[in-house]
Amino acid sequence: MFRNLFNGILLLKTQAGQTLKQVQGDDFINDSNSAYSHKKAGFTLAEVLVTLAIIGVVAALTIPNLIQNTQNTGTIAGVKKAQSILSQAYTSFVADDTTMDEIFSVDDEVNILNQFATKLKIIKNCGAGTGCFSATDSYLNLPAFSFGMEVRAGWAKAILADGMSIGFFDYPGGCTLSQGTGALLNSVCGEIIVDINGLKKPNKIGRDMFAFYATKTGFFPLGSNNNAADCVVMGFGCAGKILKENAVNY
Repeated sequence: MFRNLFNGILLLKTQAGQTLKQVQGDDFINDSNSAYSHKKAGFTLAEVLVTLAIIGVVAALTIPNLIQNTQNTGTIAGVKKAQSILSQAYTSFVADDTTMDEIFSVDDEVNILNQFATKLKIIKNCGAGTGCFSATDSYLNLPAFSFGMEVRAGWAKAILADGMSIGFFDYPGGCTLSQGTGALLNSVCGEIIVDINGLKKPNKIGRDMFAFYATKTGFFPLGSNNNAADCVVMGFGCAGKILKENAVNY
């Protein structure tokens, strides 16, 4: 009898011990899981630094390209707008039975500008004076050399309502000069230079300054119709290249 009682006590003690270990084990696991879960609720400093480093590398690789693409898009739009403005002026002159020969035969740039002022939305007419182009400009890949449009002799200049600067130059001899083939053969009257964003930088030929020929039959960019103007060093032929390729590939 006592033996059976003793065995029963031992059994209860053993079961109680196993239960206690199980409970303690479960508590340990739960505590561990709780701590683990708490630990994983945020990022460690090392993880944040690595993430920031990756973001920095990606930004350094992509942001310059995005900025350049945006600038190129604006350049293309600006050159097309300049071409459109000149074409609309030419169409309006034709409607008035006024020819480019008549306009450019006077060999007087200020007079030419004043005639175009009737077709263009001009907010500032500088005539042969200054104040319509940047005081500092340069060629495409000759940054140490200035074209000097602001003070260049023989040009009449103005600023349009959209901020674009425009200048007119008359070639002697009327509209008989050849500067290429097609519309540029025995037909060129003079030259027009625009700065598509006015006085704002970079004020560089081929970047925001572009040249067009005035001809008997309209306005054509330098660099078109087999014109020899380049888009490599000086940049006068870049307008033709942009309009032909619909891109800034230089």
